[in-house]
Amino acid sequence: MSELSKQIRARLEHDPAVNLHASDLVITDAEVVHLKGVVPDIRAKRKAWRIASELAQGKGVNDELRLQSDLKEGDDRLAEALDLALRKDSIFHTLLIRNLNAGDEPLERDSNGIELSAADGVLAMAGQVPSLSHRRLAEVNAWWTPGVVDVDNRLQLQWPEEENDDEISDTLLLVMEKDWFLHGHEIRVQVRNKEVTLLGRVASSALSQRAEWDCWYVPGVREVHNSLTVS
Repeated sequence: MSELSKQIRARLEHDPAVNLHASDLVITDAEVVHLKGVVPDIRAKRKAWRIASELAQGKGVNDELRLQSDLKEGDDRLAEALDLALRKDSIFHTLLIRNLNAGDEPLERDSNGIELSAADGVLAMAGQVPSLSHRRLAEVNAWWTPGVVDVDNRLQLQWPEEENDDEISDTLLLVMEKDWFLHGHEIRVQVRNKEVTLLGRVASSALSQRAEWDCWYVPGVREVHNSLTVS
């Protein structure tokens, strides 16, 4: 094991969110750092990638971590579920949706749309979308698909767009509104330097955790501080 791999593993062992002792995690270091294995939840996956990226000192980090899942859906079912979710979401109504698992024709070059597929429990998306919000909301929809173990989001933006806290905050508010488990609860979102703080109240600890997971599903979020009250 290389010195960098040892440093990454040591940092992960001291982060309770990653729960390295309960994870089947392999770290290899060549030109790119590779993270492979199974982690308990989306928080562990995001934090493991962030820690590895901070220590990699300019090297890329290839995240192949998978979420633990007891629900074994077939790949065609996964792709079909995401296809339906995207078509039902009004924000994607102007985009072409192509399900490659169902035999749809691939998107033409430079056309606005989402090309989706599933293999070994991983949902992949490619194509071009109008904004960062579209890209992020598409990924959240993929993570909401029951049985998914990873999301490979390769969607490109039609026009360059700078990431900022306001855009992340707007996306999170949309996510909370679209998550029917959370709709109607008193949840407020604060974002600073890509770190999210959740405030307000929900009816159960399960809903509190769901709200936190929804934040982690949004790519670009660096940390989540859950200050929700259960009542």
